[in-house]
Amino acid sequence: ISTRDWSSDVCSSDLHVHASPLKLDQQLQKSHELVFSLRFDEANAMLNAQSQQNVLVSAQRVEIAFLKTYMNERQDDYDLFMSASEALIKQLKNDLSKNTDPFNGFLTARTLLYQTIIEIKFHHHINAAWTLRSAYLTIEKNKQRFPGFLPNYMVSGALQCMIGAVPSNYEWLLSLAGVHGSISQGRNELVRLLSLLPYSNFACYTDDVLFMLASLQSSLFPDWTAPAVFEKAISNRAASSGLLLYAYTSLLMKQSRNDDALILLNQWSISKQEYPFYFLYYRRGLARLRKLDFTAENDFKIFFNIVSRSEEHTSELQSRVDISYAVFCLKK
Repeated sequence: ISTRDWSSDVCSSDLHVHASPLKLDQQLQKSHELVFSLRFDEANAMLNAQSQQNVLVSAQRVEIAFLKTYMNERQDDYDLFMSASEALIKQLKNDLSKNTDPFNGFLTARTLLYQTIIEIKFHHHINAAWTLRSAYLTIEKNKQRFPGFLPNYMVSGALQCMIGAVPSNYEWLLSLAGVHGSISQGRNELVRLLSLLPYSNFACYTDDVLFMLASLQSSLFPDWTAPAVFEKAISNRAASSGLLLYAYTSLLMKQSRNDDALILLNQWSISKQEYPFYFLYYRRGLARLRKLDFTAENDFKIFFNIVSRSEEHTSELQSRVDISYAVFCLKK
């Protein structure tokens, strides 16, 4: 795989939306921004007013299902997401423009990436491995066909990081599967993309890149010193997006910047317009507990009382519920 600077392939015309049956018009750009601001009701209202023949409408509904599953870690959300994402992949496969439209390959690969993330979260590791390979092969093919199509590199960069994190003694398996990548190459793609998006008609994908880069850094390379373009963008957006607040404060706490995380978390409150992200109570509780601030009890109690009502969720979520219960019980 060439490691040259792919951004040299992007001429001024490539910074704008290709003529496409899957049209990313201004309304869909706005609804996409609403999705990643967790304002799902408003986004759905806008999507209902769009032509249902545009696959981008279905893709944004899958985005909502993905984020709900990612945030809640519940089996019923998982089932709904997998069903919706498989239907979208089938719809894209049957689309007449699949060989000429850059959105088709991008949306297919991104949906497969979402499936990979969710399968990992639910410990379906064999499924995750096969889905990751499919996502990789799909996006590499789309990059060859449409090298200047910016959204490609959002998926490609994330996959490169995930592949690069595989332990060295398993790299031979990746080679057999025709999959190659490195963390440095992936994060460089994401950072370059972040610097280009504001000057394109794909600026609505900025939050996607911030979320992906912060989540990957927190999990895979927390000690990496991120460039100013990333730090500035995510710190600004974290103040108004619960999703990015969670991703960014998770990263800050991994970097032993608990005070910085707590400042942001203390400014947060659930908005009536946002889909509730109850993990933020857990995150704030941990940040307060690290300061020996036992008002953390209130956050853990809210998190426990709400999340424990769900009978089916992942083991990680169950461990957080158990920790929350134990902490606020200490006060009794």
